[in-house]
Amino acid sequence: MKSYCGREALGYWQDQEMSQLAARIMDKCDLAIRTDSAQVTPFVPKAMKVWLEDFLTRRNFSFLSEGGFPGAERVRLVLAASGAELRAEDAEVVLVWARPDKQAANPEHRQVLGSLIGLGLRREVIGDIWPGQKGVYAAATKEIAPFLINNWRKIGKTSIVVSYPEGELAVEPDQGEELRITVVSSRLDAVLAEGFGVSRTLAQDWITQKKVKRNDLIVMKNEITVRIGDMISCRGQGRLYCKETMATRKGRTAWKVLMFRSKRHRRDD
Repeated sequence: MKSYCGREALGYWQDQEMSQLAARIMDKCDLAIRTDSAQVTPFVPKAMKVWLEDFLTRRNFSFLSEGGFPGAERVRLVLAASGAELRAEDAEVVLVWARPDKQAANPEHRQVLGSLIGLGLRREVIGDIWPGQKGVYAAATKEIAPFLINNWRKIGKTSIVVSYPEGELAVEPDQGEELRITVVSSRLDAVLAEGFGVSRTLAQDWITQKKVKRNDLIVMKNEITVRIGDMISCRGQGRLYCKETMATRKGRTAWKVLMFRSKRHRRDD
């Protein structure tokens, strides 16, 4: 079958899983052209969103992204041939609300995601997870939302009640802790070490152990250059948003970052 979009751009992805996801989305691009209809992607991480928006723009597609929350990191893209009118509703993103059946502290992101994956769900049908005043909110595809309401019963050992949100969302977005760090260079291992306050050797071990992601992609090279807008995460430690950078008088590099720490690694613990 003829491909209207080609597959040359897939060479960008070295990660096999991401390359396969990109190929599936290209199939949707072809289908959109052949059938003159709008197509919807799975939930994609930030790195894939950025790549897709560039890919679709250069090929003159109409598209929009929707994640259910303002500033969502994981989104679904709706795409169609140039000139098509698209609506956010076309993305079919639905929010569900999970709250403890008894008074309990909100679980961490990893615990919520682990409970969802434990139901046999693929990551691509689940979007962002946000803490609320009385529970947590999760974005999901419209197709999977009823399954969550009927089958999602626990997060860890905590029993939960799941429903569609009632009224306005009572979310509590983490604004992060603003820090200023200074590094010899903007290599990943250097920024990671200074940001989390650990030795460079430990930061390199985290990278080798595949614990570190940049924009939701696992990275394996210490020397990768960190850029403005990158979100660096380390499993079990937290996330580091690289906000601004500047040179110092001594020839070093200063970064202004936002730190989002795992509850187990708060500075006041």
